Amino acid sequence: MAAGDSNASSAAERAIAVLEVVGREGPGVTAKTIAASLAMSPAAAYRLLNSLVATAYLVRLPDLSGFALGRGSVELATAISPPLICAAARRIMDDLRSEIRFGVHLVTFGSAMRLADTDPDNPIRDIVSFVRQPTTSAAGKLFLNREQSAKRTTQAPLRAEPQPPNAATTITNQPGQVAREQGGLRPDISSVAIAVLHSERQNVTVGALMLTGPTTRAQLLETFIPTLQSATLRLQPLLS
Repeated sequence: MAAGDSNASSAAERAIAVLEVVGREGPGVTAKTIAASLAMSPAAAYRLLNSLVATAYLVRLPDLSGFALGRGSVELATAISPPLICAAARRIMDDLRSEIRFGVHLVTFGSAMRLADTDPDNPIRDIVSFVRQPTTSAAGKLFLNREQSAKRTTQAPLRAEPQPPNAATTITNQPGQVAREQGGLRPDISSVAIAVLHSERQNVTVGALMLTGPTTRAQLLETFIPTLQSATLRLQPLLS
């Protein structure tokens, strides 16, 4: 391992250790307590704490008496602790994966987007970015469309969000709600997603089935849209 990689790994491990102490001790834990728990110098502890506060993984309490876990830590916990799906839904996902050799993922929508069931053979590499930056994926586009639709009072067309260079995104508001995206998750990855609608309130989107695969095979992803649409109908009563 190169020296730079080793240093980065060590810094990440120290940051995780700090978050674990704050999570264990609870809101109000002091820098002195954190430093003592980790046998770390006060100066090193303050540098790490300042960095974690700057990135929203920690927050300082209003009275400056100590620290607590921040929005970034909550989103991380949400991303890596997805909700359990029922056995029937898991069988549907297993059947899809036995038929489709691309990544097949189930995403649920609530106040935030959650990766409920990711493909173990073709996982999404950066789950935190996937959850926090919905513009980077087809499922995220459906989530944003759902959020914007709830706020719109007229049938104004959905405006495209800013995309990375060379990224391409398409959303349709036709029945079946298909979203297509290229280059957002990674420059070489494309995704296609189909909305899962509420079983009784068909204007409410409760999640999405998403395929991910190489951008060079984006057209092949399209051929599985009918298969995904059929599966969403079976998932509706299980996610509603």
